[in-house]
Amino acid sequence: MADKIFITWTHIQEASRLIADNARDMNYDAVIGIQRGGLIPAVIISHELGIPMYSLNCSLRDHVHKPTMIDIPTAKLDEHHVEHRQKYLCVDDINDSGETFRFLQEMFDQRNLEVDYAVIHDNVPSEFSVDYWVEKIDKDKNPVWIVYPWEK
Repeated sequence: MADKIFITWTHIQEASRLIADNARDMNYDAVIGIQRGGLIPAVIISHELGIPMYSLNCSLRDHVHKPTMIDIPTAKLDEHHVEHRQKYLCVDDINDSGETFRFLQEMFDQRNLEVDYAVIHDNVPSEFSVDYWVEKIDKDKNPVWIVYPWEK
């Protein structure tokens, strides 16, 4: 059995604020939080950036649940009524294998959404490259189990 690393609420708050600080100049229109692990960091980031947050239910590993696509706008009108593509920051707690993000990227591409990705923990062997991460881990070298404060 893998060792467990217990993450504190304070760590989540600090990590989420760090992501928000790094993403601040990107002018995202909204944050998309992946249920369940990405919701709390997404709420913090949303508040820090002063932008709306949407949630998306997608769990390919634990519950084999395909995403329920939320009704998020694909474009917005500027002051001259010219349509511009919306830009989103998609947040989850961990980029483990990359499977969830790859699946979502295909779905976002079909809707012509511009999306960047942020996580607290980024697993080096993942097959998906995120735009923002706070800590790199390598589960191939050290197969730890990260326990977030909202988990049992």
